[in-house]
Amino acid sequence: MAEADAAQDIREVAHILASEDLDDAAAEEGVSEAMWLIKEPSAREELSGSLGIEVADACRDDDGYVRSLSLFLNALVLEVEAVSDTGGTAPTHTCKNLAKAVCHLIVRSATVDPTEVDMVQEAMDILAENLQDEYVLGSIVTEAFLTVARSPISHSNRGDYGPALILAFHMYKVAPPPVNADDQKGNSTREGPSDAFRRDVMDLFGRRVFVLGGSAKPATPEEVLLAAPLIMELTKEEFDGAILRPLKFKLMSSPQDTMGTLAAFVDVLGEADKGDYVDTHLGGGTNLVGVALNQIKTESGMVGAAKVMAALAKASPAKGAVAVTDAMAEELRDSVNSGDETSKIGLCLGLEAVARGLLSLADEGIEDEIWTELAEDVAIPALEDVGGYDGANSAAPWYELAGLDPPPPEEGADMGGALAGGAAAAAAAASPSCSSYRPSLPADAWSSLSSSPKHPNGSTSEASASVLASASVSASASTAVEVKESANGSSQTNRASAARFCLASFVADAADAAPAFLATIIMGDERNEYCSNVILF
Repeated sequence: MAEADAAQDIREVAHILASEDLDDAAAEEGVSEAMWLIKEPSAREELSGSLGIEVADACRDDDGYVRSLSLFLNALVLEVEAVSDTGGTAPTHTCKNLAKAVCHLIVRSATVDPTEVDMVQEAMDILAENLQDEYVLGSIVTEAFLTVARSPISHSNRGDYGPALILAFHMYKVAPPPVNADDQKGNSTREGPSDAFRRDVMDLFGRRVFVLGGSAKPATPEEVLLAAPLIMELTKEEFDGAILRPLKFKLMSSPQDTMGTLAAFVDVLGEADKGDYVDTHLGGGTNLVGVALNQIKTESGMVGAAKVMAALAKASPAKGAVAVTDAMAEELRDSVNSGDETSKIGLCLGLEAVARGLLSLADEGIEDEIWTELAEDVAIPALEDVGGYDGANSAAPWYELAGLDPPPPEEGADMGGALAGGAAAAAAAASPSCSSYRPSLPADAWSSLSSSPKHPNGSTSEASASVLASASVSASASTAVEVKESANGSSQTNRASAARFCLASFVADAADAAPAFLATIIMGDERNEYCSNVILF
């Protein structure tokens, strides 16, 4: 077969394999032809160019994604074998671009056209099947994916570093370097190749999530969740080193943009039982609570900051809950005295989100006696000083947390928008649960969300909504203002309702795009099994 013909033919066949509703006979024929074509270097080179991205973007259903992923990875394996056959040890341009196409496809399958199939696991299985214990070949593949992860973040490659680093980790595990007997006999405290590899990967991960030294925005909540296995792998030392430095930089340079990233990151730490990592950073030099407190008092930052407060409280149910509640209650009293309505709304929202987050922990059997003291002595008195709808609505979950009955509403109090407000506030504190993978919402809250004017279909599943409810509530300034104006935000009540509706709408938006496979990252035993695939050492 002429190389020019192979390049032309692979273009046609690749698009066919990506198409949806392809019948079994046509799919089998296409796969057979594609596997034959990619034996030609020209076909692999063609696939590694713009064609790879085109094919990934053309996928619309699970089968199309799986066929295209298999095509890319088999082409990558053949290219790596060709490199090795000529004595090479470094990935070619074709290798790197095929790895890029793989990562682009995985990110798209998680964010644009969510798939039922776990595409990361699918990729790991293909690589293990072809390259198990093949160190030379595996090292070329590992370097190809690391090259993708090292690329400066741009609009076209956002999120690619997540699957790239996970697959590099996996490849290093299934095809590890040979053991050096001399190293084993030497100084046991000396850093070995595996330790150095892990350190470099985690350092790179921190720089990518929080964009150290760059002007790009930090990772979206979806990107954070896509990289959840890496977060769950972090040791305390790695968190304090590889993550804290870029996090501090971004909190100083772009605090508002970082709120959603931080909330999602802390949520994943909590699900991995590593929430205590944040304890030493609630105040002090990092001052996570203080940064979020500044944002929660602004109209454009209150939504994301409220989620950070809830995430910190849930991840660290004692120290974190006390720190965020004390800080917000004190600031709330000041805002009441000064008449700062924007601060008051944000702080009420934050306190409510924290209480609902703690209630969700209680539903999972996790409780701390300090919560009752916080409710009775700190949160409830501060919210009672606010009075009206904001105070009553935000105090309700604190009364429930303390096992107390809330006082009856004030006669003639303005309670307009209470249904949407209550549902949205509950959604603000909902986060994924390892045991049940369901949000801690009242039964009518999800119906309220799904029947809102912005989302008339109401077709999102509870599981999909749950996984991103905890991480996708970071609102832009324009959206917050738009929602506020749409609610005729001339009164304090309507402004609070607008903020809560903003939380609800972001949750519903996220749920519409939530990848089903992300559930396997954060739910129970399946999560642990998934993450074990990338635990190297």
